[in-house]
This record gives sequence, C-alpha cells and structure tokens, in this order.
Amino acid sequence: IPIYWIPSVYGLAPLGQYALALSLLEVPMRLFSYSLAGTFYQKAARTFEQEGIKGLRRITVRMSAWIATLAAFPLMIVFFFAEPLFVLVFGEEWAISGAISAKLAIFYFARLIAETIMPTLRVMRDQKAYFRFHALLLLMRLATVYAVIQLEMDLIPAITAYAITSTLGYALMIIYIAVRLRAGNDRQGHVEASNG
Repeated sequence: IPIYWIPSVYGLAPLGQYALALSLLEVPMRLFSYSLAGTFYQKAARTFEQEGIKGLRRITVRMSAWIATLAAFPLMIVFFFAEPLFVLVFGEEWAISGAISAKLAIFYFARLIAETIMPTLRVMRDQKAYFRFHALLLLMRLATVYAVIQLEMDLIPAITAYAITSTLGYALMIIYIAVRLRAGNDRQGHVEASNG
C-alpha cells in the first residue's frame, strides 16, 4: 500500500526514504522469520502428531519467546537510535529514513513473531484464518491510509498511524493463535492428527 500511497500524496523522494527504511527492517525478517517458519512448521506438525495440542502450545510459546528475545535488542536500537544512525551512515538527507524506521520498528517486532508462528494454524487445519487475517489487515490499512489522507497528515505522523494499525493487526493474529491453542484439548489434537 505505501508504494502507491506515499508517492501520490508526498512525492517520490519520501518513497525513496521509505524504501531505505524498509530494506533495513526486512533484514531480520529474512534472517529469522522466513527461514524459521518452515523449520517451525515441520517441528510443530511432528509435535502435534506425537503430543497433541499441549505439545503444540508448548513449542509455540517457546518459539514466540525465543523470537521476541532475539529481535527485541536490534529493534530497540532501531526504535531509539535509527535517526542519528542513518544520519551518521548515510548522511543528513536520509534522516527521514531513520525516523520512518523508528516508527515501523514495533510493527516489525509484532510481524516477526506472528509470521514465525503462523504455521501453527496450518498444523491445526485453520487455513481460513490466513485469509481472514490478511483481509482484515488490508481493510485496516486501507482505512488508515484513507483517514491520514483526509486529515492531510504529514509523512511521519501518517507512517506512525500506519505502523500502529499494522502492529494491532499482527497482535490480533498472535492473540488469535494463543486463543486457538488454549481452546483445543489434547484428545482433539490426537484425533485431528490421526485423521490427517
């Protein structure tokens, strides 16, 4: 959405600033979430088959805590120090990229956790949740973009609003996964696994 929204409202230069900020934040996603999600899915499927929902709950909580701990420090650095670091490394003209990175850091923290543990839904055969979640997230983001355009917000407050909306969306997914894991029982898990 920002690829179309930012240049049409703020111009091409802010889009370049946003792209640089995004490229920095995508590094932990590539290093951790994208690679770990596949490994986690295999382990989650095996654990669910052998131990049922309790085992799946245990390893999902453990993975969430591990990812949160691993990502917290670098994303806190981005959150608190991105702007001066961008100025130091790239020059004064890239200060806005640092400010954008700082605003998006919490959103990427929630996304990193959510996307790593999302395979839990496939293991529980709840693939519809993927579609529902992404549809809801898209609607939330479109509503936010519409609101910031109507309010004629400057770039940084607009990015902040977009980041808050995205954070809430991924937080809802994490909560949904937690509720699904808590609602299941061990016997049901073994039955579903054997039927698969």
